[in-house]
Amino acid sequence: MDILQLRYFITVAACGSIQDAADSLYVSRQAVSRAILSLERELNINLFVRTHNGIKLTSTGDKYVGHARKLIEQYDELHKMMCANEEIVDIAICIPINLYTFFFEGINEFKEKYPVVNLKIIHCTGAEAHIYLLNQKVDVIIAWTPDKSALDQSDILIESPAFFMVNENSKVANKEMLVEADILNSPIIFYTDGFDTDYYKELFPYWKKGDYFVSDIMTVYDLVDQDKGLYRVPVVAISLAKKGYKFIKYADPHLGIYFYYKNADNLKVNLLKSKYCNLFKEFLKKKMQVLHPL
Repeated sequence: MDILQLRYFITVAACGSIQDAADSLYVSRQAVSRAILSLERELNINLFVRTHNGIKLTSTGDKYVGHARKLIEQYDELHKMMCANEEIVDIAICIPINLYTFFFEGINEFKEKYPVVNLKIIHCTGAEAHIYLLNQKVDVIIAWTPDKSALDQSDILIESPAFFMVNENSKVANKEMLVEADILNSPIIFYTDGFDTDYYKELFPYWKKGDYFVSDIMTVYDLVDQDKGLYRVPVVAISLAKKGYKFIKYADPHLGIYFYYKNADNLKVNLLKSKYCNLFKEFLKKKMQVLHPL
């Protein structure tokens, strides 16, 4: 049993819905469900009864929810007291909105574990993220598409094999693995993430005539919904996607997707901030390895 499980427990009890609780906590529905199930198994009791209309406390759950709420209140108060004498560390993180969904669970758990760190999340495109970092307006970026000038300096946060998201009615939907011929015979959808199309083509030279280069992420999903092409995604996207899509691994191991995490140069002169930025990086790495083992 841990504090995060208890926090999820009292929030679900208050909301009467796992989805509403997840929304209020800014975490995924799966994260809340896993925490509740893990807590019930550990204690060997049923805290909730699940119905078509939602979720409600069992008599046992109702017996313990008040105690759990008091523990959380005491924990939060203790944290405030302990942090009152510590220097608050402000860290500005730039992360494209389409990537935030992959990381928000880890980000929220980091906030819970290190309350002395004040994480300021800035949403932008991948192209804007690199500009923010270059101008030292943020401390850290997590970027989908690397800036070519930053490739050698970036730390790889996650190395993910490539999957292609396709419409469930696509002619390749029933394949277990795609090969080069499938890629050559089907349009590929590239999300440019704010980068100029010509620049993006330089980064990914395997594009071909007939492929789509799209600057709006919703247009990407519209194209897949219309079975217009194949969209390359990392393995972490699979658990977050809605129904109606199939995910097929690509046979070429060189076509991977990388998440880059880059500290700003000015962190070198701020040892405390640098310490927590590196802790944040390692925390996210471990979290993603647990959630999405490759």
